[in-house]
Amino acid sequence: ILDAVDMVILQFPPNADISADGGVYKLLSKLLVLEGKSILFWELSKPTSLQMVPVNEALPEPLPQLFEKPAFVQARAELKERCSAKATAQTHLLSDDSPVSSRIPTDPDLEKRLWGMYAARCVHAWMHGEKGHKDVVVAVVDSGVAKHYDIDSNVWKNLEESADGKDDDGNGLVDDIEGWNFAENTNVIADLNGHGTHVAGTIGGVANGRDVVGCAPLVSLMKVQQFGASGRGSVSDAVRGMAYAMLKGVHVINNSWGSTESTYSLQLVIERSRHMREGLGILIVNAAGNSSTNNDIEPFYPAAYDYQNTISVGAYDADGQLASFSNYGEASVSLLAPGDRIYSTYLDNGFTFLSGTSMAT
Repeated sequence: ILDAVDMVILQFPPNADISADGGVYKLLSKLLVLEGKSILFWELSKPTSLQMVPVNEALPEPLPQLFEKPAFVQARAELKERCSAKATAQTHLLSDDSPVSSRIPTDPDLEKRLWGMYAARCVHAWMHGEKGHKDVVVAVVDSGVAKHYDIDSNVWKNLEESADGKDDDGNGLVDDIEGWNFAENTNVIADLNGHGTHVAGTIGGVANGRDVVGCAPLVSLMKVQQFGASGRGSVSDAVRGMAYAMLKGVHVINNSWGSTESTYSLQLVIERSRHMREGLGILIVNAAGNSSTNNDIEPFYPAAYDYQNTISVGAYDADGQLASFSNYGEASVSLLAPGDRIYSTYLDNGFTFLSGTSMAT
C-alpha cells in the first residue's frame, strides 16, 4: 500500500480477486475509502492491470489493521510532497492580428518569434508531412490548459463521456470531457498560472494562420491539471493524473515539472507506463530542471527515472549553447531542446515569452 494524503496505490498477489464482487474490493469498501478520491490497482503478475476505482466514504482509523491483511504485499506511507514547475516569465502579453505572411504553416509568428521551431528542425519535419495526427494524444500534466483560440481545436475529447452530469465512462470522474483537474478534483480545468497553457501551445498549437504554431500542430492535447496558480502541487495529484492519462490510452505524457525528491508512487507509475497500450508503452517526456546543476550528481525527478520510454530534456538558447538555467548530465539528460525565450500561448488568449526546461520539454 502506498498511502498518500489523497491517493492509495495497491499491489496484489496474482491470486487476489480485485473484481467488483471480489473479497479484496469488499474489504476496501469497508476499510479503505477516500472521500472524492480514487484507488489505483495493479496486479503484480500483470503490469498492465491498472484499474481506477472511485470511493466516497471517509478513511477510518486506525490503519494498522488494514496493513496486516494478508492480501496486501507491500505497505508504505508516502507523505504529501511538493513539486514545482518554475519558468522565468517576461510578462509581456501580446496579441498579434498581423496578416498571414508565411507559407507552411501560415502562422505569422513562426518567422518573427518562434526561433525554436527552426532550431529544433520542426519546419523541416513539417515540409516532409510530419505534423502529428489527431489520433496521437499528448497528456499535458501541468497547471491546466486555458481556453485559447490557438489551442482549442486541438484539445482532446473524451468520446466515452457526455456533459450530462453523469459518470458515463465509469471511471469515477463526472464529465471529464477534456481531462481532469486533479488538484481540485473537478472537471473545471482553469489554468490560473499560465505555465500549462504555454507548454501546450509549444507542443500542439493550432496551425490556423493566426499567431503561433506548435511543434506538432495536428496532435490532440489532453488537459491534466495537477497544480494551481502557485505553480506548486502534490506528487499524489501528479501520479493520479498520469494514471488517468495512461488509462485513457495516451501516446505521450509531458511532465514539465519536477522535484529533487524521489517518491515510490511516481517511479511506479512511470515504470508501469512501459507496459501500457498493449505493451507498446507510453512515451514520458520530463523536464530536466532549472537549477543549473548536474543531474548525474543531484537527481531531479521524474527526469532521473531512466527507462526505455523516458526522455529527460534540458534547454539550449538561441546561440545553441546550454541555457544558463538548465540542468545537465551526461548520463541523466537525454537531449537539449530550445528553451530560452520561447514564445507561446498564454492566458486570456494572449502570448508571452517564457524560459525554462519546461519550454524545451
